[in-house]
Amino acid sequence: MLKLDEPKQALAQFEATLKKEPGRFRALYEAASAAQLSGEREEAQRYFRELLKVSARADSPGRPEILEAKNAVSRN
Repeated sequence: MLKLDEPKQALAQFEATLKKEPGRFRALYEAASAAQLSGEREEAQRYFRELLKVSARADSPGRPEILEAKNAVSRN
């Protein structure tokens, strides 16, 4: 859905995935991205914070998604 430029529908799909499988790295990242593209800033922040929680023990420098999440949360 994100590739089809339908971020609100994509967000709904990622939220459904996260209900069934909480804490999934990719679903959290994509939900945050979809929320940002939908203009849902607070929701994007919430998903980015959760992504940072589940990846707290990740190797440094880490994945680019983690850096993006850190940057998004620090701008708040």
